[in-house]
Amino acid sequence: LKQLRKKVKSSKKDLKKTYNKRALEALTSALEMSKDYNLTTGVLKGKLMLDICLATARVRRHEQALIVCNEAIELTNVTMDGLFMDTGQLASAFIARGESLVADYDYSEAVRDFRRATEIASSGSDTQKDARQKQENAHWKAQEWEKNPDRIKILGLPINFDQIPKKSQCAWLRKSFKKMALKWHPDKNKGNPKRAARKFDEVTAAKKVLAQQLGCRERRR
Repeated sequence: LKQLRKKVKSSKKDLKKTYNKRALEALTSALEMSKDYNLTTGVLKGKLMLDICLATARVRRHEQALIVCNEAIELTNVTMDGLFMDTGQLASAFIARGESLVADYDYSEAVRDFRRATEIASSGSDTQKDARQKQENAHWKAQEWEKNPDRIKILGLPINFDQIPKKSQCAWLRKSFKKMALKWHPDKNKGNPKRAARKFDEVTAAKKVLAQQLGCRERRR
């Protein structure tokens, strides 16, 4: 138990100093140790998961961060055994998930997370100010994305797609669409069907618009 407490304490210091990779390694180790000692109560696991969520987002592992942050917030967004979670820690988790949602181009959901962080953070705190600023930025990006989504990013096309010869662009489009459609097909993403459905719809819509703009012909089967 002493070693577990030491790891948690050192990870807190590392997070504060933004030594995020080292903090993530220590937190992951602490979580495994807590399982070995059968100490994975809702409160303890929730506290560890909130910090893992924050560290994972900071090292830009956004795919993983979405999964970890979802679990962390679900564990701790309630009162357990009469104990309240640290609101500052929970607010940071909402911010971390919001940043990962921004990286996933899900700006509307990011706005909700930043708003929630603003509501639960201490009034006038740096965390609240940070959340409010990120909420405003995400709101602006959501409006821009709705009017003009970046279809090249959605489909994972090369950043120089516009410079590729016209006769090759349709081939690239078909190839990228097939890859992304398979990746985000709801049947392959049982863990997060809502996200998969959104991504699949975005990919399908983006392909349709670009195919029309480029004059690509559908291949006969």
